[in-house]
Amino acid sequence: MHRDDLVDVLNALIETCKDGTLGFRVCSEDASDLQLRTFFANRAQGCTAAAAELEELVRMQGAQPASGGGWG
Repeated sequence: MHRDDLVDVLNALIETCKDGTLGFRVCSEDASDLQLRTFFANRAQGCTAAAAELEELVRMQGAQPASGGGWG
């Protein structure tokens, strides 16, 4: 795989993670059950952490990480 292709795939995954963060946050805010709120908040944090790891991989390739998700 060429570097540009790798960066494109990583950036697509970053966008997916950022979309997941947003989606899980919305679910957490809208859930009335405390257990569900906590579950969704934890999933949002996991997506945020995954995006940060992927962003570092993109930087290691000498490229700029994606700045947003697909929802924006």
